[in-house]
Amino acid sequence: MRIDAQRRRSNILAAGARLLLRQGDAMTLEAVAKRAGVGIATVYRHFPTRAALVDQILLDIAVQGISDLEQLVELEPKTAAEGEAMLSRLLTLINTIGLNAVIPTLLSAEEHELNQASLDARARLLELLTQVVQELKAVEVIHPSIEALAFYNGIVRLLGSHDGGVHSDLEADQQDLLNIFLAGCRHGVAAKAVQS
Repeated sequence: MRIDAQRRRSNILAAGARLLLRQGDAMTLEAVAKRAGVGIATVYRHFPTRAALVDQILLDIAVQGISDLEQLVELEPKTAAEGEAMLSRLLTLINTIGLNAVIPTLLSAEEHELNQASLDARARLLELLTQVVQELKAVEVIHPSIEALAFYNGIVRLLGSHDGGVHSDLEADQQDLLNIFLAGCRHGVAAKAVQS
């Protein structure tokens, strides 16, 4: 691919990612073309369908998330304070690069709906996310009764903004809810009452 074609493709992906994370399903290829500064034909040349563009955007975010999570798990916290710092970095990571959009999409998709690269990314994301939770449990930042997927489902729901976007700063009520959720994660879940 020529350098100018690569640049246009990169611009399309960047514009598409911004719009997808802000607008979700309402994102159109026309809006992507406009934001990328290219014609609609150029978008279709690189991505023949909206689904192809969305798949590539999600995969790119997942790959970036995998890279960042690999760095995060290398921290291996030894104390609760180090675990809290790790948790803070995890929340920032999820909230800023778009993992709050990617995690639910990749985890809820059926295998036949994903290409091999996305299947590989999903497996690696799950592995890393589970490892982070195990490290947080080891330093008692998260209670042993908390399951990794339940933990991430809660975080993703709380970090997802009302407009479907990704924000670097949390709103006050969102931060309060996140703090309540995390306090609950530290204490764990009680066994379900047995009904007679």
